[in-house]
Amino acid sequence: MKKTILSLFVVLALQTLNAQSFQDKFFMSAGWSLLYYTTPSNLYPVLKQVGSDPVKYVPNGYNNEHHFNGYGVGYIIGFRYNLVELDDEMSISAEVPVTLGISFATEVLNSDISVGPSSGFGNVNIPLVFQFNYGNGATYNSSGDMGFVAGFGLEFNFNPIIAINDYSEGEILDVGNFSIEPEYYKYEKIKKSFFQPVVQLGLRYWNKNNKLKEVSLKYGFGGSTEWTTGAGNSIESHSPMNLQLTFTSILNY
Repeated sequence: MKKTILSLFVVLALQTLNAQSFQDKFFMSAGWSLLYYTTPSNLYPVLKQVGSDPVKYVPNGYNNEHHFNGYGVGYIIGFRYNLVELDDEMSISAEVPVTLGISFATEVLNSDISVGPSSGFGNVNIPLVFQFNYGNGATYNSSGDMGFVAGFGLEFNFNPIIAINDYSEGEILDVGNFSIEPEYYKYEKIKKSFFQPVVQLGLRYWNKNNKLKEVSLKYGFGGSTEWTTGAGNSIESHSPMNLQLTFTSILNY
């Protein structure tokens, strides 16, 4: 019986130590952000007049292109864990700052004919960022008045959450003074969910109420998509991007 009680005591003690060790390296933040983004390109073949038919899908060597441009504000909550603490003033960490935004997006259309979403609302951004922290906020033992953070990672984006007039194949499209039957067109929706690399730079400081604050800028970017214009004699391109300015407080510091 004594051995059983002793074993339980040892297990509980180890769990307490592990929990304390986690808490000593875990940071939680919350705040708000300003956001501007463009989504990746979607290409779809042009729609072309064929004889007496209305507008019929004919692959004739060039494409239409469309994407969303959006901007807005968002609530951000971040979870950071110090993977390595080099000393009291330097650490390497992993952070997941999740943003739920109230944003508005409009369609940018490079096309002979408009058959796409006209507007969108809301955004979700979930990055995993590996960071180098220096100075204030790098660890719980840091003593500097100012701190800096630089990071890179990968971000999941869902922008916009809701799209208005999001046409898909199988629908009759009203274009100008005529309609397009489903068998006469081919259309692809704009990509609303996608991954992209991100980089981050930030500054940490004490405010007048002795609260640790962080201001950071995060930039996300993606590969370029090229397409041939309707005239067939020039090439245009578009690259997705995400620019986010955040203002947060470290809650448990």
